[in-house]
Amino acid sequence: MYENLTGEQFKELPEEQKKEALVELTKHYPTIKELAEHLRVKGNVAGIWVAKYVLGHQMGRQKGQVTDQLNEVSEKESISSIFSTNLESQQLAGNEAKERIMGIGSSLLDDKKYAVSLIVNELQPV
Repeated sequence: MYENLTGEQFKELPEEQKKEALVELTKHYPTIKELAEHLRVKGNVAGIWVAKYVLGHQMGRQKGQVTDQLNEVSEKESISSIFSTNLESQQLAGNEAKERIMGIGSSLLDDKKYAVSLIVNELQPV
C-alpha cells in the first residue's frame, strides 16, 4: 500500500498512518539507508522517523524539563545563578568594547533581575 510513498507524502500522512507506513516499509527496506533512498530523504531523517514512529522513542526535550531542574536547584540554594557572563580584556578599541557590552545587554531579559558590576577604564599611552 505504501510502496510508492515519498518523504514529502509521508509528512502529510496522519500520525496513526505514519507508523503503519513505516512498519510496512521497513519490511521491504530493512536498513535505514535503503529506507531513506526509497523515501528520497536523508538517512538521519529516516532514522528519526523510525525511532519516533516504529520504536516509540520520544524526540526532543520535554516541556518544563529545564524549569523543573532549575526549581530543584533553587530549592537547595537560597540564591542561584542561572545566567552568567564575563567580559575581560586587556585592551579593546572603543567600537569593540561597545559591541561586546551591547551584545551582553541584548541577552538580558526584561522580566528578570540581575546583579551587574561593570568597570571601564579609558587607557592612555604611557
